[in-house]
Parts: sequence; C-alpha cells; structure tokens
Amino acid sequence: MDLIYFDDIECPSRIRGASQSISRAEVEAFAKSWGDSALGIKRISSVNHDKIRATEAYLLALRNRLIHGLDRPPAIIASFGYDDVRFNTHAYANDTVTLILDVESKRLSASNPQRGIVITRQTLINQHNQIVLSMLDNLLVQKRQS
Repeated sequence: MDLIYFDDIECPSRIRGASQSISRAEVEAFAKSWGDSALGIKRISSVNHDKIRATEAYLLALRNRLIHGLDRPPAIIASFGYDDVRFNTHAYANDTVTLILDVESKRLSASNPQRGIVITRQTLINQHNQIVLSMLDNLLVQKRQS
C-alpha cells in the first residue's frame, strides 16, 4: 500500500475519500455488538416508513474505516485526540456518506525529527450534501525515510 508521508502532505489541501452506503444490517449488528442498552438502535418513525438511525459511535467507526480505506492513506502513527466533534445531522440506514479530509496545518515534531503533526478536519457528508459529522483530528504522521 502506498502511503502519504508527512513530507507529501500539502497544507492546505483536500482529499475526497470514498463513499459508503450505510446498511441497516451493519447498523443493527454494530449496536447489538456493543449492547442495545449502551448504544441502542435508534428508530425514527414517520408516516411512510420506519427509519433506522446510525449511532454516533458507528459514525466515528465508519469515518475511521474510510480514512484507512483511502487509495493513499496518511502514514498515521497515532492520533493525539479529537477536537470540535460535531454530529450536525442524523445519518440513517440506506444513506450514503462520503469522507472529506481537509489538511488545516502541519509542523515538524519537536521531539522526533522523523515525525510531524498534522491537523485535519474530517467531515462525513450525506447524499444530500449535508454535513453528518465534522471533527478535527490531531495526527502524528511518519516522515519519509531518507
């Protein structure tokens, strides 16, 4: 797999990731694997049908899957943590979400010259171009070996 190293990352830049449909079976299996009482399966009733809402934990896991599924994922060593996490609108079974990764800043690590810190805004948008999830991720990224 061809990785994007710290040296290759341009700031600012945008990577548009893959899209993925949210399956009802996966949302239900995810909730059940963590215990219905912990996450629950959120049902939203309407006149015409019963919608299954994806939980916030599922959306965070899906975002992670989409990042690591990029054609050229960043050479991430670790995440220092998330900031400004927002669940802007609900996502439901049968929705399709797309990952948008915006590089907001980057700097060399003060403690290790073979690493750098990259701040990315990671966004999931649905098929209606609505923001489902938005967050900052503080990433420790490997430099290319000389």
